[in-house]
Amino acid sequence: MYKSTTLKGLDLQHDLLANIERFAAVLAYSKETTRSYLLWIRRYTLSSFYQNLTKRSEVDFIEDYALRHRLSVSSQIQARAALELLCRFEKRLAPDWGYPLKRRSEKLPRICSHREVGALLDGLKERDRVIAQLLYGSGLRIGEAVALRFRDLDLVSRIITVRYGKGNRQRVLPLAHACARALSNFIPESEAIWRSLVARPQWPGIQGDGSRVKADFWIFPGRTTLHRPTGHIHKATFQHAISRVARKVGLPSGVASHALRHSFATHHLENGTDIRTIQELLGHKSLNSTMVYTHVSPARLLRTPSPLDHLPHGC
Repeated sequence: MYKSTTLKGLDLQHDLLANIERFAAVLAYSKETTRSYLLWIRRYTLSSFYQNLTKRSEVDFIEDYALRHRLSVSSQIQARAALELLCRFEKRLAPDWGYPLKRRSEKLPRICSHREVGALLDGLKERDRVIAQLLYGSGLRIGEAVALRFRDLDLVSRIITVRYGKGNRQRVLPLAHACARALSNFIPESEAIWRSLVARPQWPGIQGDGSRVKADFWIFPGRTTLHRPTGHIHKATFQHAISRVARKVGLPSGVASHALRHSFATHHLENGTDIRTIQELLGHKSLNSTMVYTHVSPARLLRTPSPLDHLPHGC
C-alpha cells in the first residue's frame, strides 16, 4: 500500500529524515540503531498509512508489512521502536500496539575451539585477519573494530580505547602482543591512503565530521573517493570474508564473525578470569549478558569437582 510520491514529497521526506537523525543523536542513539530506524521510518512515511494518518496507522502499517513480507518477531520489534521514535519526534502519543511481542529464546553462542580460531586467522587476508585478531584478542564487537581510528590505538602501551561502544559506552582494553605486531605492519597502508587524500584540496574529509586530521582517520578505511567523505569499511565486508573462509576450511555453518568475540569470553573464563572482569572487557551493561558464557564452557564445568569426591573414604 504505497502511493506514488512527487519530487516535492521526496524533498520533504528527506528533510524529515535528516531532522529525525539529528533528534536521535541528541537522544544518544547509536549510529547503527539510528540507521536501522530511519529505514523503517522511510518505508512508513512513503506509505498510504502515513499519508492518511489515524490512531492506528502505525499498527496497521506494521501488521500489513509483516504479513506481506513474512517479517520476523525481531524485525517487528525493531519497526515498532522506530515508529515510536517518529511519534516522539512529532510529539504524538506512542501507538497502542495492543499486544506485546516476545523474541524467541536465544540460542547459546557458538564457540570456536583454539584450532578453529587458528584456521580462521590463517585463511584470512591481512586486513581481515587483523580485524579478526581484534575480535578474538580483545573482545571487540565487529562494529567497534571496523570503526577504530588512529587516536584509538596506543601500540606502545598496547591499549585500545573504544569510544562509542554499544549504548555509547566507552572502555579501555588491552591489546594482545600478536595483534599489536599485526597492526604495526598494517597501519602504514592506512597512513598512505590518508596522505594521498589529505594532499588533495577537494577531499571533503572523514565521513561524519569532515575532519582531515590523521588522528581521526580510520584504521580500516573504506572506498576512497576524492569528492566524497571517506568512511570505514562496512562490517558486512568483514562478515562475508570470514564466512567464505569458514566454508573453505570446513568449519560448521554456525561459525560466524561474532563467534570470535564469544570465543574470547569463553576462553577467558576457562583460563580463570573472573566474570566481572569479562563483563568489563566485553562492555556489557548487565552481568546477565555475560553469564551466558558460564553455560557454554564445558572445560570449566569439567574442572568443577563433584561433592561426592569430598566425602570421607568408604562412604
